[in-house]
Amino acid sequence: MPIIFENYKPSLFFKNAHVHTIYPALFRKPKRIAWKRTRLELPDGDFLDLDWHNQNAEKLVVLGHGLEGSSNSSYNLAAAHLFFQNGFDVLAWNHRGCSGEINRLPRMYHHGVSDDLQEVMKQTLHYKEVHYIGYSLGGNVVLKYLGEDWNKPSNLKSVVAISSPIDLFSCVEEIHRLRNKLYHNNFLRTLKEKVKKKALVMPNQIDTRHLKNVKTLTDLDTYYTAPLHGFLSAKDYYQKASSRPYLPSITLPTLLIQAKDDPMLGTNCYPYEEAENSENLKLVITNFGGHVAFTQPGSKWHWMEEQALKFITEHSIK
Repeated sequence: MPIIFENYKPSLFFKNAHVHTIYPALFRKPKRIAWKRTRLELPDGDFLDLDWHNQNAEKLVVLGHGLEGSSNSSYNLAAAHLFFQNGFDVLAWNHRGCSGEINRLPRMYHHGVSDDLQEVMKQTLHYKEVHYIGYSLGGNVVLKYLGEDWNKPSNLKSVVAISSPIDLFSCVEEIHRLRNKLYHNNFLRTLKEKVKKKALVMPNQIDTRHLKNVKTLTDLDTYYTAPLHGFLSAKDYYQKASSRPYLPSITLPTLLIQAKDDPMLGTNCYPYEEAENSENLKLVITNFGGHVAFTQPGSKWHWMEEQALKFITEHSIK
């Protein structure tokens, strides 16, 4: 498909990518939703918490959050309100350990957990049509899922991925740069806390002695993410969890929105060739947008949400 270079422009204040990224994360406060929570028991004995916002609609939008997010992340809440107002039921699912309760197994979550997504999608089969929006990590997960050989539900009609780290090697390189120290240290702090909390529950399976050696996210992936999830090393994890190699196999209408100033995306996260050669992948590139931001002056809806609604509506059953 043709690559679209969208002339999206935020206000002058938000043309600084770091300000643009941080501001909505701290100050955007959509109204909370009275989610109806259900617990999905998984084949391996663990669980996922699914949060629903229902109005007995025939169509559903599923929301996949980013690293250290949850169903109550501001971007999820905003999208839930917008799509609910436009006649959709909403399902926001929480990755293992992200719903406020420690999961049962040593395994947690990571950028490539398409097996968990497959179990979530099985819970949506009663809808006439289903659409999906994935943010950051959640975008990478769903793109990988689309390109893999899963038995995908026939009612899944379209997917939107926003600010997605589709090449983890380049993203890790980027987030370790000095200018991104704030994001790096914040993620590292919360992820290390999760390791400590899990170790209190399962001390014989989680060894906290390695934490003294964890100074970077790559260290964390080396000592915890990789071994806990069956990868040989951090490098093996980055290779196998990245969604970019799966993009040519996507067969559903898919929109990928990436900002060129995104401080968390590496240079290999802009798949020009794959989009040009695909009949299903629509790549939209903007000069501005930050990471999962895309604010709009004078509007409570961010540009990314309006684009997602437009794309999904275009692929909704008439």
